[in-house]
Amino acid sequence: MDFRRHIVVFGEAGSGKSEIAINLAIQLARTGEHVTLVDLDLVKPFLRSRGALEALSKAHVTLVAPEGEHASSDLPIL
Repeated sequence: MDFRRHIVVFGEAGSGKSEIAINLAIQLARTGEHVTLVDLDLVKPFLRSRGALEALSKAHVTLVAPEGEHASSDLPIL
């Protein structure tokens, strides 16, 4: 099996990290790749990818992210 990973990890708030990850995931899925997007923003857990949930779903991208009440939990895990 050929496993490839694309990781977007740095940049200031509002620099477009989530937007790049979402668009990359959708583009890869459109080429037939099986894509899972994992949103693990531990500093500010407001999940911008949730705004693109419909587009991700339509492109058959699996989104792994906290749901509901856990989406903005303050967990001391670092």
